[in-house]
Order: sequence, then structure tokens, then C-alpha cells
Amino acid sequence: MSENKFTPGKWIYVRNKEQDNPKTGRLILQDKTTNSKNIASIISCIGMSQEEVEANAKLIAAAPELLESIEDLIGILNLISEYLTESGKERVAKALTVIKKATE
Repeated sequence: MSENKFTPGKWIYVRNKEQDNPKTGRLILQDKTTNSKNIASIISCIGMSQEEVEANAKLIAAAPELLESIEDLIGILNLISEYLTESGKERVAKALTVIKKATE
């Protein structure tokens, strides 16, 4: 649906071995077995638990797959759009707005 400007591919979350050092962060890597590319480092902030930081890293790593899944669902919903309620149409429009926000 959208032309992606972000780094393509399945991203994976890798827990940093120096877990107790908040300055080292967590890594989000592109899933390439031979040549992984660092996408992002997630760093703990004051007041954030290790669990919260890890959950944030996992959510970010899942972003490309979430986008693809939502785009697929919207494609299916567009095929049956005449049967959607107003609420359903509004939800599709909201999803398209969020995709635009994330990909522009």
C-alpha cells in the first residue's frame, strides 16, 4: 500500500548483554543472518523499569510487521467496504491516517 522510506525487512529485538548499564541500551536489528544492520538503540530513562524499556524495544522491533499486517487487513476491508458500518469505515480511515503518519 505505502512506499516505505524506512529500513525494510523483519526487525528483531536483541537484549544487550550489559543489561544493568542503562547507558548501553537495547538494540533493534534488521533480520539478516550475515549482515545485521543496527536500526535503533533503546536507552533506559530515569524512572523507566527494565521491563518497560524491553517492552518498548519489542514494540519498535515489531513495527514493520504490524504495518504490513494492517495494510493487508485494510486491503481486505476495502474489498467488502459496501458492507462496513459507519463505525467500521471510520476505523479504516483512522488506520490509514496512522499509516500515513508513520510512513511520511
